[in-house]
Amino acid sequence: MIKIFGFLKSDSGCDWYRIKQPLIHLRASKKAEVRFFHKGDDFDWFGSDEAAEHMDRDLSWADIIFVPRISEVRLMKVLNEFKKLGKKIVTEWDDNLFKVSPLTMQYAEFGTEEHNFKTDTGEILEGWKDGKNIQIERNKQTIAMIKQSLRDSDMVITTTEDLAEVFKPYNSNIKVCPNSVNINLWKKLPLLPHQGIRMGWFGGDTHFEDFTLVAPILKSFMDQNPAVTLVLLGGRFDATLKGIDPARIEHHNWTDINAYPYKASILDLDFAIIPLVDNDFNNGKSPIKWLEMAALEVPAVTSYVRPYDKMMDLVKDNGIFVEANSMQGWWDSLNLMAKNPELRKRMGVAARQTVEQFYDANKTYEMWLQAFESVMERKLEVV
Repeated sequence: MIKIFGFLKSDSGCDWYRIKQPLIHLRASKKAEVRFFHKGDDFDWFGSDEAAEHMDRDLSWADIIFVPRISEVRLMKVLNEFKKLGKKIVTEWDDNLFKVSPLTMQYAEFGTEEHNFKTDTGEILEGWKDGKNIQIERNKQTIAMIKQSLRDSDMVITTTEDLAEVFKPYNSNIKVCPNSVNINLWKKLPLLPHQGIRMGWFGGDTHFEDFTLVAPILKSFMDQNPAVTLVLLGGRFDATLKGIDPARIEHHNWTDINAYPYKASILDLDFAIIPLVDNDFNNGKSPIKWLEMAALEVPAVTSYVRPYDKMMDLVKDNGIFVEANSMQGWWDSLNLMAKNPELRKRMGVAARQTVEQFYDANKTYEMWLQAFESVMERKLEVV
């Protein structure tokens, strides 16, 4: 039986969906032995001799060391030492960090050029300035380390074929294991009926640019649909919400990842909006937001761009998809969803069926098992 050591770097959704969830299912299936190490379990303990001994023992025990998003030089050096002992190093990547947008805070960590912004009036605003709010040389070294860790990996696991193409110049052994949700956790709860129509948007600060796609029509849409409440989970961009009655905006902060499915469900949305700008970084994302909503039987109005375009034809009428992100398309789609409760219900059921058939983590973990088995069978290449 394969022994897998999963290295959890954070409590983020990335580590949950891409490391913890598949390994938990593998362990439950008794098709692999699994141990975890969590970087943030206890900061004081992590820096102790006891922690070093504990980690060394588990690394020595494992056949496969499974680590997300390596950009740390010292960590890769340690892993390469274990690789010399015959351990397989599998790294997981779920974002195209070579194409981070300057309109996100992630650019401070991964951007490699200065960048200014031009307003609608033609005014130039200083954005990213080397030595002030970004360290260009440091970030170039980070990107170089990412590329090297891709090269040093025995196998790279990623979310989509688009990302696989991004990483192929650095590693030929890439497996696509799509993000999935556990339908036993992500499900509609038997809540009491609520008043009005609850329209939800979930996202962090990195989705500001995406939210601006719908911001210009939000006030007019809500004026014409007085029963609608905008429910935000995560980010809140006040500059995009001007003129909307504050009483009709409901904002919730992120919760612990283990409580996230329940938090999302008790928000009791009638439909969701998932706007996404069509750019290289977003095209490398997974359709996880759509899958989360779909599992809750919440139909979504979604940008018809990669990766969400692949959802539309899996099950008939499982949502509304806006072509070319046209403003008219968003306007018509939001109004259609708001004014048709039977349509929402029918689409919500179809969306849930989509997850059950294609993206249930209780089934898709087998793809991860096949990937891990394949890397164990892979012989060392003679250079």
